[in-house]
Amino acid sequence: MGGMFRGVGSAAAVCAARPAFMGSAVQVAPVGPSAGPSMLISVNVGDSEPIESALRRFKKEVLKSGHLMEVRKRQRFVSNSAKRQVLMAARKRRAKMNKLHNVDV
Repeated sequence: MGGMFRGVGSAAAVCAARPAFMGSAVQVAPVGPSAGPSMLISVNVGDSEPIESALRRFKKEVLKSGHLMEVRKRQRFVSNSAKRQVLMAARKRRAKMNKLHNVDV
């Protein structure tokens, strides 16, 4: 299927550019209407740090920031009526489960 970060670039390309960013910070900012300064991801790469560990830390930061969840959520347009239907179904399920759990025996 491919890597988790297809748009970021291949590891070979990052390894080839390694001397250019040794000892500096690598920053990735999303592009779009909701891209604010709080969505900036920064990873400091040490002088003698292997690129694999820097990539591992970058992937962890991306997961923690919620970028992937935002991308998955925006893959398809969901109308307001469809959102309401999902919320109403969830509300009915919760009410049904609460009713089952709160029965005095």
